[in-house]
Amino acid sequence: MGEIARMDPRVQAALIAAAVAIIGYLFTRWQTRTELKSKLNELAQTQLQNILARRIEVYPDLWQIVQTQLSDFERMQKLVNPQWAPTSEWAQDLLAP
Repeated sequence: MGEIARMDPRVQAALIAAAVAIIGYLFTRWQTRTELKSKLNELAQTQLQNILARRIEVYPDLWQIVQTQLSDFERMQKLVNPQWAPTSEWAQDLLAP
C-alpha cells in the first residue's frame, strides 16, 4: 500500500483511467451482445410467425389436393393393396395396455 501512496499522481491517474476504460469496454461488450441476442430472438419469432401464417394459408389447398388425389386413386381402383388400412381390431390391440 505504501508503494501506491509514493507513486507519481500522473501514473495513479493513468492506472485508474485504464481500469475504468477496461470496465467500460467489458460493460459495452456485454450490453451489445445482449442486445444482439435479443434482436436475433425477435427475428426468429417474426420468421416463425410468418411461416405459421403461410402454412395456415396453404394447408387447405394442400389438403384439397391430397383428398382429390386419394379419391381419384380409389375411383380408378389404382390402390396397390386396398387392405392396407388398419382395422378396428388393430386399433384395439394398439390401445390395449
